[in-house]
Amino acid sequence: LPFVMISFALLSALVTGVIAYINTSDELKTAAQDKLFSLLESRKATLRHYFDDISNDVLFHAQSPAIRNALSAFSLSWNELGHAPTEQLQRAYVEQNPYADGQKIAFLQAKNDTRYD
Repeated sequence: LPFVMISFALLSALVTGVIAYINTSDELKTAAQDKLFSLLESRKATLRHYFDDISNDVLFHAQSPAIRNALSAFSLSWNELGHAPTEQLQRAYVEQNPYADGQKIAFLQAKNDTRYD
């Protein structure tokens, strides 16, 4: 009789422990998912705000007469370079640049007698 009582008590404690473990595990998973969802929503809001700022900047600058004039002049200069403008400019500003690597940005004019300069 004492063995049966002890067995029932141990079985009861084991079942209670398993149920408590399962419930706690589910609650921890739910809490972790809630935290991840909150983090996701926060990052979505941050990205949305960032892209809204970029959109507003683009719209603002698109209306600027100075930007429009600069883009027009750039396009005209680019077209005047003729065939293979990318290669021409890379040769002038990279390959024939007198400054050392890491300092090439200091080279402001290639003196190739184009409007691009």
